[in-house]
Amino acid sequence: MSLTSRLVFGTITVVAFTLLLLLWGAERWSMTGAALFALLVALGLATLTGRAVAQPLVALSKAAGDIASGLLPAFPRSGIPEVDALVQALRQMNRQLADRFEDVQREKAEASAIVNAMVEGVIATDPRGRIVTANPAARRLLGYAHDAELPDLRTLFRVKEARAAVDAVLTGEAVQDREVEFDGATLTLNARPLPTGGAVLVLHDLTEVRRLEAVRRDFVANVSHELKTPLTSISGYAETLADGGVDPATTKRFLATIVSNASRMQRLVDDLLDLSRIEAGRWVPEPMPVGLEAAANECWTMFADRAAARRVTFVRSFAPDAT
Repeated sequence: MSLTSRLVFGTITVVAFTLLLLLWGAERWSMTGAALFALLVALGLATLTGRAVAQPLVALSKAAGDIASGLLPAFPRSGIPEVDALVQALRQMNRQLADRFEDVQREKAEASAIVNAMVEGVIATDPRGRIVTANPAARRLLGYAHDAELPDLRTLFRVKEARAAVDAVLTGEAVQDREVEFDGATLTLNARPLPTGGAVLVLHDLTEVRRLEAVRRDFVANVSHELKTPLTSISGYAETLADGGVDPATTKRFLATIVSNASRMQRLVDDLLDLSRIEAGRWVPEPMPVGLEAAANECWTMFADRAAARRVTFVRSFAPDAT
């Protein structure tokens, strides 16, 4: 029976029963007593009818409150089609909310796993600048333990450039590739304000990159110097021979020096090629014996002229089987 039918039937029943009581009571008591008795009985019947209708509605209201609180709801069984339809709608809504909550939790877990696995430090703040998220890389770069409490973003950095970047992003300005020095480390800071307030910062450690760049610069400078020295020697001796007037013994010595420096340059080029192969993982060492006297004489040749110009004499002595 529908809710409307129950209410109509209950109302008709109460009215009819009240009239019957009035007619029955009028024969035995006064009209006032009969009316009072009929009213009391009618109120009792109306209360029972209303309770039968309201009880499933109260239970349904409690189930809706449990859904809102995240608790497991208990849906009533009333036998009233309208109430049962509402129960079915709430049950379906509860399933959909549970499915969406699981999706949100899964996406949150995936996003958290991705952020925690990043080598870049990621920091997120609320509109007041309080840190709400900091992945392990950010804590490592900033020198904080995984369970240490982080200060507000405005007091997190002690470097002027970093504090200026923080002030800019908290006022709604994006910061792009700001390089800062922090406790001996070189960091690149990128920051974006969030639409709902707050900001997100990404820190990238460039310390190793900058060190390798310095090594590369030193390497290029050293190689340039090593190449320049034999080139200068070859150029000077070749110009002297080109001008003529050099005795045969000096010519032979000059040519030997030119050949020696050319060989030295060839070895430098070979060493550079070996370095390239090492970086590519294709270099295989080939050990070979080297004569100690020949190696020492080759090294001496590079400094012989400068030593002679300064009247410095070197004495070389080798064992017969030195290798």
